[in-house]
Parts: sequence; C-alpha cells; structure tokens
Amino acid sequence: MKIFVALAAVLMITSLAVCQQPFRGATTATPNVPKGKPVVTISVDGTQIKFDDVQPQPVAGRMMVPVRGVFEALGIYVEYDYALRTITARKGNEDVELRIGEKLAHKNGAEILLDVAPLLMKNHAMVPLRFIVETLGGKIDFDPATNHIEVTTKAPDTAPPLSAS
Repeated sequence: MKIFVALAAVLMITSLAVCQQPFRGATTATPNVPKGKPVVTISVDGTQIKFDDVQPQPVAGRMMVPVRGVFEALGIYVEYDYALRTITARKGNEDVELRIGEKLAHKNGAEILLDVAPLLMKNHAMVPLRFIVETLGGKIDFDPATNHIEVTTKAPDTAPPLSAS
C-alpha cells in the first residue's frame, strides 16, 4: 500500500511539472517587451495616449484598454455604473453598452457577442479596444515590429485639389 501511495505521489508531481511547461513550439500572446516598458503603445489620430495607472494588456488575443484614457481621446462619452457594473460608450447617435464579466454587448439595442468580456484590473474597467473602435466607426492598425496601435477616427482628406480655371 505504501508503494502504491508513493507511486501515485510521484506521478502526480511529475504530471504537475509537465503541465507547467509550454508545449514545444508554443508561443505566448504577450509581445516581447523589455521590463518596465508598456506592452503596447496606442495613438489616436497621431496623438499618443499616456496611461497612468493601468496599461493596455493582451487578454485571450485581444488588447484590453482602460476605458477612460482611450475613449476620451476618441471623443467618446463614457459612463460607468458601479452598481450594475455596466459601461456605456456614446458617440453621436451610436450607443454601446458592455457589462463587466459578460461577453454579450449591445449596440443601439442590438446584441453583439464579444470574444473577451470586459474586466476590472486594479479597479479600472478594461474593454476590448478593437470592438469599441470599430463599432463606433474607427479603424485600427497594429505594427508588430514596434508594438504600436494606431487608431484612426477621421477619414483621410482625399478630395482632389480645386483647380484655378
């Protein structure tokens, strides 16, 4: 009986050690960034956003950002209801509502399923950047070489120049 218990303990410890190791060829979702540097930098229409307390974080392949910093730079009105744990983002005629911990969001009343639920990090509401920006009419470009995200909200000026005829 002692041999059986000892063998079971060795197998359990070995399996735990093996489960802690990444699979061969596995990669992580977090970019390689020097310690003390932000995981990613974000600019809105060319102006870099500074994050004071909580930095953007990759979660399950989505970049989660603190609600206030980015959204205010995007000209989006943001409201957080602490009792209901809901985030309401409003820009023009567009309303988006998200709830902490839930993957179901609403845009102008229509339901939208998110890949990653909004979450709290150090008492800051974190939301998926791409979902909010694209839902409210913006565009996102990511440069993996620099870990930089550029958010564009304005349409480029493509009108032809006026001719002097």
